[in-house]
Amino acid sequence: MSDEPEGGEGMAVPSAPVSDRIKQLIGESEGLSRTDLASSSALAPSTVSQLVRQLIEQGEVEETEGESTGGRRPRLLRLRRRPGTLGVAEIGSQHVRLGVSDGQGRLLGSTELPITIANGPTQVFDTLAEGWSVLRNELDTDEPLRGIGLALPGPVNVQRTAVSGAARMPGWTEVDLPALLTERFGVPAVIENDARAGAIGEFSQRPDLGDFLYVKAGSGIGGAWMSEGRPYRGALGFGGDLTHTRVPDAGQLVCSCGNTGCLETVGSGAGIKRLLAAEGIDADSLDELLTMSRNGNAQVTTRLRTAGGQLGQVLSAIVNFLNPHTIVVGGSLSSVGAYVAGMRAVIYADSLPICTTDLTITESRSGADAALLGMTAMIRQTTLTS
Repeated sequence: MSDEPEGGEGMAVPSAPVSDRIKQLIGESEGLSRTDLASSSALAPSTVSQLVRQLIEQGEVEETEGESTGGRRPRLLRLRRRPGTLGVAEIGSQHVRLGVSDGQGRLLGSTELPITIANGPTQVFDTLAEGWSVLRNELDTDEPLRGIGLALPGPVNVQRTAVSGAARMPGWTEVDLPALLTERFGVPAVIENDARAGAIGEFSQRPDLGDFLYVKAGSGIGGAWMSEGRPYRGALGFGGDLTHTRVPDAGQLVCSCGNTGCLETVGSGAGIKRLLAAEGIDADSLDELLTMSRNGNAQVTTRLRTAGGQLGQVLSAIVNFLNPHTIVVGGSLSSVGAYVAGMRAVIYADSLPICTTDLTITESRSGADAALLGMTAMIRQTTLTS
């Protein structure tokens, strides 16, 4: 039985998934011509015209005039948006960064609050509710909350919309978190891995990046691959996991996953902190260690450079395999000179020269808000379009 029943003038009515794809392409742009939409969707122009006509009649899409470049003004398609705000957040092990965005994808404000992720979703959601309420008051907005986007520090199974295999997140794994968020806040919700959310956020601010690898280096380490403006998730959503890649000189250090020699044990902020503690340098936080390095502690600086080089060992293989145009480094270690220098040196030393000739390694321009911008991009096209 066909899912494309007959329509007017002998044409088939496009199926709902095709219509959703068209809405997604329009929503990801700031305005798209019908010609560009046909090219991006790989659909026949007649099919695109039929779909666009239906979406305009349904009030989901509008066609407006764009800026002239010397000739006639182009006709551009945009999603018709309802008034409203979005609540977005990036969850860490000891803190949450949360923000409020508008329907045009602009982050209106953000802040950080302490949490303990091991206490489970209920307590964290209470903190989110309080934080969003305070932030909305500070921003003096009375527009209704239309949706929530949550970036999480663990592998997100896209089939079950749940975190999977995250040993340090008791109470979070194999739970339908969007459903819990909707039950708690009464609005649609989406979740994503924090590194992939950061990559999406970076691309939303820098659409000229091309094919790029995003690396989040902070207390933990994560990665994401973006190609032609789209994140690669893999079969179940676990694509991009750098954390548990084996590093040859990591020895027998035991990782949180139970294996030994993972990148997390030597290249992450948490791993660096443990290694320095074993060398007699105790610190309450990664920030304290970074301050020691800035103040001239050679032992800490050497450890940071070594850790960056161990990340570079993993990235050099990825550079050879994927040939990215750019590597964007985010997270709290992205601005640490010794760490980034160690990473850069090993990438250029170990990767094939043909893969690094035009390679650019750069710090994230979105900074601490990258994941918030990414979650804004993900949630706004599904909640402000009807």
